[in-house]
Amino acid sequence: MTNQSFYKMRWLLLLPAIFAFHLAVVSAFLAIGRLDEVTERENVWLTLADKLSFYNPNVDEAIARYERQRALVVAPELRNEHLQIAMQRWEAAQDKRPLWPYYKLGAFDVAVVMKASEEEIQRRFSELIELAPHERGMDLGLLTLSMYVWNQLSEDQQAWVIDRIRTSAHGTRVKVLEAAEITGMKLTLCVRLPWSMVKNYCR
Repeated sequence: MTNQSFYKMRWLLLLPAIFAFHLAVVSAFLAIGRLDEVTERENVWLTLADKLSFYNPNVDEAIARYERQRALVVAPELRNEHLQIAMQRWEAAQDKRPLWPYYKLGAFDVAVVMKASEEEIQRRFSELIELAPHERGMDLGLLTLSMYVWNQLSEDQQAWVIDRIRTSAHGTRVKVLEAAEITGMKLTLCVRLPWSMVKNYCR
């Protein structure tokens, strides 16, 4: 083996270690960035993770969450800009990991906050329940958000929500009922859910 071949082989052997180190650095920046307080300023740690990473949906997710929260603390005229960034990052994460429903749930949340059109709300809702119809981990987020856009859902989607609330865990149901009270949907749930389930809430 020539010296040149030996050096090439050595670099190839080092690649796994270099790759592992790179992942560790990105993961460290992500962890710090996720713990950072949400302010009007850019999250430096997440920005560093973004610049160093390639094809990493975890980075997209972290930035989407930060920008969604950042939209609540910036000046009102800048709010939509940050929500748009959040939506773009959720969709980027979906492109990288299309079968993971929680990215679609994050995008649905942003669409609700942005007061998206009825057509968009129904489309995103349908995509979610078609992708993961039995994913109970989404119940709290999806059912709570549904209370905020109830009148934008189709009749079939509303029926799906009612059935899902009926079969959800007690703790989830309590949170959804609280959201319904905030959004003026209490009477609807009192009428459509079994009385034995909601009598204490509806009295």
